[in-house]
Amino acid sequence: MFSVLAGPDPTDRTTLERPYLPEPLLPAKDPVRGLRIGILDGAPFSPMEPDVKNGLTACLKRLQQEGIEVVEVKVPELQTCLAAEFAIVAAEAASYHESRIQHSADLIGADVRGLLETGLLLPASLYLRAQKTRSVIQRALKTLFASQRLNALVAPTVPARAQKWDQLDYEFAEGTEPVIQALVRTTAPFNLAGLPAVAVPVGVSGSGFPLSVQVVARPFDEQTALRMALAIQRTTGRIESPNVLQTASGN
Repeated sequence: MFSVLAGPDPTDRTTLERPYLPEPLLPAKDPVRGLRIGILDGAPFSPMEPDVKNGLTACLKRLQQEGIEVVEVKVPELQTCLAAEFAIVAAEAASYHESRIQHSADLIGADVRGLLETGLLLPASLYLRAQKTRSVIQRALKTLFASQRLNALVAPTVPARAQKWDQLDYEFAEGTEPVIQALVRTTAPFNLAGLPAVAVPVGVSGSGFPLSVQVVARPFDEQTALRMALAIQRTTGRIESPNVLQTASGN
């Protein structure tokens, strides 16, 4: 799939001119021993549900047994990523869908329509400030990889279990958080920074819902992200099917 998606597209001006390198991404023998990964501590990766934290901890222990070095790191600049993410997404999505908002607004779900309508009203100064924040986050993560000699970062893909269809908030020990915010904040930093990331299942929680972690690598280093993902998949082993239907019916 990556070999099809990667590389420049002459019909898409937003793609980069960097050519896709066709060498095997995952050689038959590809050890991960000696790689150094960072675990991001603090906002926006906390708070998280206990099951999510336990799944991440178990995954890290298995990686350490494979000879991977794990270090805890902090990036204070990431605390502002959610505001920048929503400002950029709202403005750019509203611009892209402006015609639909004007002529077919009734076909758009109320929650998404509200986000798009907000984007139409955002002042240019706010959008530009968000783009400046994005640049700060990009530089901070670039510095982190270099100063800590990291090959990758590992973090929970989302901080909580999948929400129910009508659920609006999560209840963390630290307080209540809207679902739309909780399910974005752990991936927002890497979307803003333009870093390759892959989510990998790591098991099923005690409540019956699936768990996963995300592996993030340096720009254009998809090979390392996929190597790490393969190691996680191999060390996790077979995962039993989530018992989500039974869990949901019992709530």
